[in-house]
Amino acid sequence: MKRLTRITALKYTALGIFCLTLSVATAACAGFFYAIKNNLYEPDAVISTAFDKFASSMKYGFGVIAVSCLAASVLLLIFVMTGAGYKKGCQKAVLRPVDKPPFEINAAVIGGLIYIAAKVCLSVLKQFGFWNLFIICPSLLLSSLIFAEFFTSAAIRYKTGTLYRNTLVYRICILFRNAYVHFTLIRKVLFVLFPYFAITFITFSYNYTLLVAIWIVITFILLAVAGSCVIFADSLINGAEKIAGGDLNFKINTTGMYSEFKKLGENLNHISDGISKAVNEKTKSERFRTELITNVSHDIKTPLTSIINYVDLLKREDITPEQREEYIGVLERQTAKLKKLITDLVEASKALTGNVTVNLAPTNLCELLNQAEAEYSGKFAAVHLTLHSSIPEEPVTIYADGRLIWRIFDNLLGNVCKYSLPGTRVYIDTVITESSVSVIIKNISKSVLNISSDELTERFVRGDSSRSTEGSGLGLSIASSLAELQNGGLDISVDGDLFKAKVTFGIYTETESK
Repeated sequence: MKRLTRITALKYTALGIFCLTLSVATAACAGFFYAIKNNLYEPDAVISTAFDKFASSMKYGFGVIAVSCLAASVLLLIFVMTGAGYKKGCQKAVLRPVDKPPFEINAAVIGGLIYIAAKVCLSVLKQFGFWNLFIICPSLLLSSLIFAEFFTSAAIRYKTGTLYRNTLVYRICILFRNAYVHFTLIRKVLFVLFPYFAITFITFSYNYTLLVAIWIVITFILLAVAGSCVIFADSLINGAEKIAGGDLNFKINTTGMYSEFKKLGENLNHISDGISKAVNEKTKSERFRTELITNVSHDIKTPLTSIINYVDLLKREDITPEQREEYIGVLERQTAKLKKLITDLVEASKALTGNVTVNLAPTNLCELLNQAEAEYSGKFAAVHLTLHSSIPEEPVTIYADGRLIWRIFDNLLGNVCKYSLPGTRVYIDTVITESSVSVIIKNISKSVLNISSDELTERFVRGDSSRSTEGSGLGLSIASSLAELQNGGLDISVDGDLFKAKVTFGIYTETESK
């Protein structure tokens, strides 16, 4: 059925037949009412004109013709409306230019044209003659076409979702709603009270029963709204008191509240969430600070104790030259370890506080990655790691400090050498989007990663919780801070034994250097 309604020839044929049947039905109704008005249904009806004689002979036929033609008109109009708005090759209805003005304007124009046609027909009927059919018939057909156009436009607007949206009433309501939404609370109250006072003045000035009844209903509605506002305000006050008292898990129920009260209640709930988050962050920070002090003490104490012990051993006179050389070698290793620890601690402090000289300039990221791959390929082979990289051949320019970028990659790839499971693969991938570029380094850890990715970037935290591996645990913290100093970021993720580090920087644009 839908396919038939979209055939253009059938639509226009149905429209033409509709105009004809509706015109005939209108004429038959006019004849029917004419017969009633002139008492032609009475047995002793007075027939004075030729048209009275015709109407008397058709007095029963008028009704049959009117009903049958109206039924046919309704079916044809439904057929036309079903296929309205569809064009060849389009699966959805499309608005015509005539359907774009507000619906009330179309209705007023169409109603005005039908009213003019009706007035013309009525004035002609007063001087009824055969030749007048040349005016009445075109008027009826034109009125039927305009009538069909009204319902066709309504059907197209309904299919495109603009039947009520594209009306003057809807637009005015939207304007008032938008204005009301942006009003402050006091303006909203005044916006309601001024009309109420006006209605009250009119009611008691004229003292009509209907006006009094309407005023009573409006008063009760406003009292109910005011009572609801009191309840909502009391709920907000109680909630604020509980949150202020330290019950951070308490949530104010904002269901059913008016917009202003609901917004305030949600803000209080968000404040509670923010305070809870701040408390958790503070607790976490304190825990990490405690661990930092413990770890720093442990990491500094271990080589320092060893140095003190071996210095005491060197002071003995009964040691052999071989033992002396061995002790000196241990001292060299421990002092180097202590130096590295202190250097990393200073670097981490500088990076965290931003006390690092950063010289931002257009930098070819691919060139740095190729250098890193060349330097670490031998190191990876030494620990039985296979490197797979996808570095673009075309230059990818970022606005960063090449020296600091190299330190980031050196830290990350150094960790890969230390902590990867021998015999596994290491991946270096480059992902480029319209505004950023990401370097993703993935490897399989030889130790169980039993801590979260957030903790891995904390200071003095290593993936091996047993602390049996070498290193200060500062590498990822330094790399993360250096990336942030260059408007980039380091994201660490852990999935089982898979360790993934993602370094992201923005693509260089000419405006960045200005």
